[in-house]
Amino acid sequence: VFHSSHPLQERIAYLEIIKTLKLVTAGGSDFHGGTAHPENALGTGRNNNLNIPYMVLDGLRLKTAPSDAYYEELKKYL
Repeated sequence: VFHSSHPLQERIAYLEIIKTLKLVTAGGSDFHGGTAHPENALGTGRNNNLNIPYMVLDGLRLKTAPSDAYYEELKKYL
């Protein structure tokens, strides 16, 4: 869901898919070092446009499918 190259509409669509399938969300910057792509900083994405909420980590720690409230809360970060 959360990636530097995903526009808002794409993130919304991905969030709806994972909600339907009762999956947890993930995201990242796919950082490979600052020399190849200096616009990609570790943990912040391309041109500082990536902000993954801490609750994503909480979702990864769940042993069951996330609640509907989890997905609704995630929408605030899109």
